[in-house]
Amino acid sequence: MLNLLNYNEPVGECVPIPTLTNQPPFMEVGIMAESSIPKLPKICQVEGCQRESHSKGYCRTHYWRWQKYGTTAKPQRPKGKDHFAFRHGFSRTPLGDIFDSMVQRCTNPNNPSYKDYGGRGITICKEWLEDRGKFFEWAMSHGWGKGLFIDREDNNEGYSPQNCRFVNVFISNINTRLIRANNTSGYRGVVFAKYAKRWRARINKNGKFFNLGYFDTKIEAAKAYDKKAKELGDFTLNFG
Repeated sequence: MLNLLNYNEPVGECVPIPTLTNQPPFMEVGIMAESSIPKLPKICQVEGCQRESHSKGYCRTHYWRWQKYGTTAKPQRPKGKDHFAFRHGFSRTPLGDIFDSMVQRCTNPNNPSYKDYGGRGITICKEWLEDRGKFFEWAMSHGWGKGLFIDREDNNEGYSPQNCRFVNVFISNINTRLIRANNTSGYRGVVFAKYAKRWRARINKNGKFFNLGYFDTKIEAAKAYDKKAKELGDFTLNFG
């Protein structure tokens, strides 16, 4: 009887089929090893966006909007009276940057300066916030010029036509009478340098920083600040 189970057994004049050795194992058709399956890129989590995720689950475009505006929604082009800024070319100018920066530090918790402005109750008047064109109209009729900055006469009040003016950076710095809320030393111009484990003093005049050195105590650093402030003139001192 023919043995069908052993195909290498000679049958009649047939030559035995040689047994192959050291051959790679066969993989069942349609089945792939898990490690060989390519991983698909993650997609932006914003509904309807099919771009690849870049950071925080957002694509590059939506991540940039989230950082700048605090939302992934596309900024709407102003209409009506608010279109004043675009008609007169202020949207991408120093004056436009002043308005955008003011809005960001007062309304966007993701902005690094928010804690010193919106975080401590500094707001923008409804008139400007809802219609930026009115801000530009006010600025042009109240002394705006190249190189000037918006300044609040009362640092405890918000941005409004009654409390704002345009000044140079030197006067703006002088008007900052209150120590910032995030100041950990309690003295102007004094911060703790973690890498040096000492107190550092520095002062800024007209955009130029003067590094005054490192000190063992914050009082010594504050006195160094006062000494330089008297030399430069018109600065609020730590010790009267």
